[in-house]
Amino acid sequence: MSTGIVFKPTIPFHFASGKGNEAKVKSWARESRPWSEDEISKLIKLRALAATYKDCGKMLDRSQTATANIVAQQGLYKEIEDKRKILLMEVFNNTPDSTKGIF
Repeated sequence: MSTGIVFKPTIPFHFASGKGNEAKVKSWARESRPWSEDEISKLIKLRALAATYKDCGKMLDRSQTATANIVAQQGLYKEIEDKRKILLMEVFNNTPDSTKGIF
């Protein structure tokens, strides 16, 4: 009589029994640093001057992601565009005729 192949599980029984299957959550509370109005106005000016988010973050002591997020969350795109137009008009001596092709 042949006994054949006998299967011996290699995974310990307690792994499959449902005990200790709860995932351990490791999270730390992050420091919250709200943006001041002064920082936001500086960010608008920097973006109007075509500074990258990375450069803006370095100058404002924030991360690149934080600078991009505040622009998106507060919808600062219009303010940045308006400020850029004002700066360009100053370059062209405030004459709307000389800036027609730019805007």
